[in-house]
Amino acid sequence: MRIRLLLFILLFSIQHVADAQTALPLIINIDGQVYRWLPGESEPTWTGCDLQGNVLRQWSNSLALSSSGEWAAFMVLPKDGEDGAPSPTGNLWLCNVGTGEAYALSNRSPQQPGNASAGVFSPDGGRIIWTELVDYASSSVTMFVHDLASRETSILVESLGLDDHCGAGSYAPRVIWGEYGIALAYSIIDDISCDGYEDYGFSLYAEDGTLINSFLVSRQSLGNYRWLDSDEPRIAYVRRAETMPEPQVYNINMLNGDVNEESGTLEAFISMNESAAVTLSMFDYGSTSEMITLLGTDARLETATDVAFSPDGTLMAIILGRALYFAENGNLVQAPWNMNYFPITTENSALELPPFNIGQFQVAWAEPVYRLVPEPSTDCPSVNPLNFNEVGYVAEGLGDNNVREAPFANAEIIGSLPEGTAVSVIPEVRFDRPRVEICSDGIRWREIFFEGRLAWTAESQGDTYYLED
Repeated sequence: MRIRLLLFILLFSIQHVADAQTALPLIINIDGQVYRWLPGESEPTWTGCDLQGNVLRQWSNSLALSSSGEWAAFMVLPKDGEDGAPSPTGNLWLCNVGTGEAYALSNRSPQQPGNASAGVFSPDGGRIIWTELVDYASSSVTMFVHDLASRETSILVESLGLDDHCGAGSYAPRVIWGEYGIALAYSIIDDISCDGYEDYGFSLYAEDGTLINSFLVSRQSLGNYRWLDSDEPRIAYVRRAETMPEPQVYNINMLNGDVNEESGTLEAFISMNESAAVTLSMFDYGSTSEMITLLGTDARLETATDVAFSPDGTLMAIILGRALYFAENGNLVQAPWNMNYFPITTENSALELPPFNIGQFQVAWAEPVYRLVPEPSTDCPSVNPLNFNEVGYVAEGLGDNNVREAPFANAEIIGSLPEGTAVSVIPEVRFDRPRVEICSDGIRWREIFFEGRLAWTAESQGDTYYLED
């Protein structure tokens, strides 16, 4: 009996750990505040994290989740503090998404550009690192590490030895942390500042801050960079300059400096389910143009958006327009709570849109891995997108336009629009509105307001327009 009891306790403990590992919450930035959601819940729950008058930075997504699912990290700015050129950086904060505990890790001037980098969790989820420009006059940059168990912050690298960038002081470089160590990009400015011929390279550090290697790789500006899922310690990065017709993707072995000029782009995926993938444009730090391979289908969405993966790769959270969608088992459906947070109404037959900036909706879930893949071909029609001022019309002579739940040819049809019908089109990108142009199945889709809800209809396919402006 005692042995059976011990076996039962052991099996229960194993199952409990397994459940904890799979119950990684989706973290959502909704209008500057941190929410959490688990599959099966009716809507997100506010974490209770008090940001003391700050909100999550909108112009560039910094939201990250630890591998344990316990802590979220992000950059914050004072409310209404996004204004400025170049864009203000803000400060790095932590939030315990289960208890609501929240506190700042960096304490720089929030309006100063480049003063602190976003935080990166260690692979085991127990620590977080970031860099800070501690002395703007001397361009002194320090790398810090914070232990989540002890709540202690210490200096990992006293000085990264970065020079002035274009005579305007240095910046806190972004760091990436993988199984081979901690890597970051740096620049060395030549005698003629800002002439496009600075020297750029990468440094690799051990977890204890020991410098392992440093390589100059280019006299052309480096863009985005990520650790690759590889048997070698390789980083993929973008190289760009005015003399190049377009940015190129390369990768470097961080132990021997071997550069592979393999062209292509990055694909993010969850190793447990490689069919869930997002082919990324690496040409900027934020989202630009991506190919999202929908689970269970060969269909791809081409758009600029924010995507997050569940830990097992069977569910994808995708922000399209001003709404959150989930892709699973060949379906793409809206989160049922979308209109609760950014309601849309009509007043005198005109759309009443709530204030909505790009970045008011952001997501973070399991951390994907990356591999290099060939650059995919576009999935958009050959004709140019139309410019709508909130109203479009269904083209004559082509029949009714189907209205779908999502911008996807297999998405549920929820209605139709007869020829000549006026359509309430969610406007195209402006300073205060998100980009909504999305292509899939060779169709360019438009987000519309239909019978009190957000929906989608085809704008064009091939050289044919189904809508008119």
